Amino acid sequence: MSPRGTTGHWPSYQKLEALEEGDTEQPAVLARTRQWSLAHPIRLGAIVTCLVWLTVLLFYDPLRTLASQTLSAGLVEHKFEMLDILGGEETIKRKDHTSDFSAILRPENARLLQSIAQRTGWRAFQSAAPDDSPLIYPADFEPLRSQLALSADCVDLWISQSALCEEVKRPGHALASPNATKIDVAWVWIDGEDQRMQAWRDALQLIDVTTEDIERARYLSDPATRPKPSLPDKINAQAKVGGLSPKHFRNHDELRYSIRSTLEYFPQEQLDTLHIISTDIPTSAEHPPGRVMDLAQKQLDTSYPRAVQVPHWLQKALYTQTEHGKSTEAPELRVTPLWDLFKVYMNNLTSPVAQNAAEVWRSRVLPAFNSMSIESQLAHLRTGAESVFYVCDDFFNLRNLTAADVTSPLTGPLFRMQRGLGVTGRLPEEIYDDPEGEWRSINYAEGLLDRRFGKRLRPYVTHTGKSYNMALLSEVDQIWPDQLRQSAESRFRGRLMEVNMAFLATHYIVEKHREALLWSFLIARMDFDGDGVYSVHEQQDILDLLSPSALPRKGTMSQDELAVLYPIRGEAGLDQIYRDAHLPVPAGTSVRWNSQEGYAYTNFPMPNGKTGSPSTIWPHYGAFPTLASSGKPPSLLTPACKLSLSTCFAPGFANGTNSIDANSVYRRMAYEQPNCGDCLIVALTHSSGFRGLSAFLPARGHHFASAGDRIAPRLFDSSVFDNITIAQIDRQQIIQEYGSLRHFCVRLIHRYSHSFGETPTKFLRAQGRSIRASLNSVLFSPSRIPTFLVINDDMSGKSIEEGGRLIRDFMAKAWTVPTRFES
Repeated sequence: MSPRGTTGHWPSYQKLEALEEGDTEQPAVLARTRQWSLAHPIRLGAIVTCLVWLTVLLFYDPLRTLASQTLSAGLVEHKFEMLDILGGEETIKRKDHTSDFSAILRPENARLLQSIAQRTGWRAFQSAAPDDSPLIYPADFEPLRSQLALSADCVDLWISQSALCEEVKRPGHALASPNATKIDVAWVWIDGEDQRMQAWRDALQLIDVTTEDIERARYLSDPATRPKPSLPDKINAQAKVGGLSPKHFRNHDELRYSIRSTLEYFPQEQLDTLHIISTDIPTSAEHPPGRVMDLAQKQLDTSYPRAVQVPHWLQKALYTQTEHGKSTEAPELRVTPLWDLFKVYMNNLTSPVAQNAAEVWRSRVLPAFNSMSIESQLAHLRTGAESVFYVCDDFFNLRNLTAADVTSPLTGPLFRMQRGLGVTGRLPEEIYDDPEGEWRSINYAEGLLDRRFGKRLRPYVTHTGKSYNMALLSEVDQIWPDQLRQSAESRFRGRLMEVNMAFLATHYIVEKHREALLWSFLIARMDFDGDGVYSVHEQQDILDLLSPSALPRKGTMSQDELAVLYPIRGEAGLDQIYRDAHLPVPAGTSVRWNSQEGYAYTNFPMPNGKTGSPSTIWPHYGAFPTLASSGKPPSLLTPACKLSLSTCFAPGFANGTNSIDANSVYRRMAYEQPNCGDCLIVALTHSSGFRGLSAFLPARGHHFASAGDRIAPRLFDSSVFDNITIAQIDRQQIIQEYGSLRHFCVRLIHRYSHSFGETPTKFLRAQGRSIRASLNSVLFSPSRIPTFLVINDDMSGKSIEEGGRLIRDFMAKAWTVPTRFES
């Protein structure tokens, strides 16, 4: 899939010619530091200087700026040894600032790097993509491939009745084509134990401490912004320098076996492309530099090719591409350098100023040593399939799977949530969690979702593989560009406030589906004349439509409330629907919820609502509906929720006297009082009958031919709901583009379709003396072997060496068949 609506399928790099036979030229092209030692007098002096200046800046404001400048120049003025990586001989003992080392490597010698890579695990690359620029602009949303495959009548039948049209049941329909059903798999990988990467990491952590950590220290030293003294532990955690723990950079050869497990347990005909997203560095002999601006300047020098890190076992033949840029066998494997991934919006600048600014930005933020930084840029990955299964290299498969365990063109991406663990949104200034952990980024992402969709608890996204639809990920990229840019700039974990992309993108889809349902009913259907107000007649229509889904209001019951009943729904039968449509069926996952049933968080407690843990199961609306809070079948007359007419609509609603502003009602239901909108969705799901979402949709009317089947439906692009009004949507333009309001609504609802599922998973924390027993327990009982396995390296001290050996031995026994990508 090509980003920004362009076409084509390009490799992330192009082959550089290998060293010709007999060519003995051996330039020094890469650098590393000396072994880092506190005993080194220059470094020891630099550290003492750093501590003194940090103390000064905490208490004397006029010196803060001077401290920042001095530390930037002085902390990392130590000099680097330059090693000839071919011969291992020391060719330059000290860095002489007056010398010209640019002559060491010229473009004509770039072909040598392919040979060098045979020994070092690096490959030279030059981007082969025509849009190599790091500058991007907002663009029209991309239509999903399922949208292009389903006719207007077919998508209407599916959304309104959860039924398949006859044409979809015929073999060979576009919905079941490889173009719509294949998936990509992507890994972010770095060998942090490589000497060159250690050199860059050691140098850049000192550079970064003069900028990001000084700002943190300044924040903590200012009485106006410093957290309350009653939070000393949180303050210490905030002040801690994150992202440098050795466990983040250890390499046990996990990637080799993670790829093996993917090819062993996924049908290979359902895989399009495998991606290794890897770090890269410029090949100038003067690197790593001593200052950030030196780094940016050298990385902008295009006379040097860049080198991307690759696994040492990766077969050289991988780099032979066909004339169309695709390998002849499927799936293809690509290595994508971060240089091709990191892109930025410069909306306030015009070209060529914006182009130059974007190039400088990319040069300053790379290389990155933070997976959260890299994940913030995943929307820019050039993919073959529309959907990507994103995993870490410590993630493995142990049972059969299909593409439907990741996504389906009919029902959307398949998410895995920990329903019993709710997440609360926080502002950046309220977050003091450990920089090494993920909860800082999760709370921050939840805070962004609260500002956009309304405040509520949302469930934790499980620590397994993540399903991304690239067109929808591009939406997220455009809606929160500033927050994702800052995340990209956080070179080491916890240095800046990062967004957890998996949490943000997953819940964005869930909330956009809810938003689409509410807009379709409250605005497209019930504001019939489109004048922005509910007339007395329209108010009565709303009440008449909702009343059958509620207990009769009589006797002592409040006339202001509707006691909404649980919907009585037929079983979804998704497996059979998939088979009827000739689509893959999940092999390792039980689907627990599908968005054709409404909104999954209806019974999830609000932050200021009832106390206790959230429900651990999803709402189930079958012939015997289940109360999500208790798990017991209720009476058919048990209210699911109560809808206050005066609170959720307006005082005096449907009393026959006054018109009501439709925009206010929509905002209240959708964002300001989420429990109101949730209860309305339950009522309309009940009114829709046994299947489908018909009650949400405008009435059928004349539908004329239009280009709407190829235009992605778009509703409210703001990052905060404060800026949203229904006047922003031009109904007449929608009718012109889509042929009718109803067709726009069904396309919009289907775009954000999704499912929740459960996959047997074992999260193995490798630490201490229990590593051997933990590993043995995975394969000890064949009947209890999980589908997903995560081996998290949490080792320290004496257990590292032995634990690493045990992990490698376990992987070699669990996945014995080498892939064709291995040399």
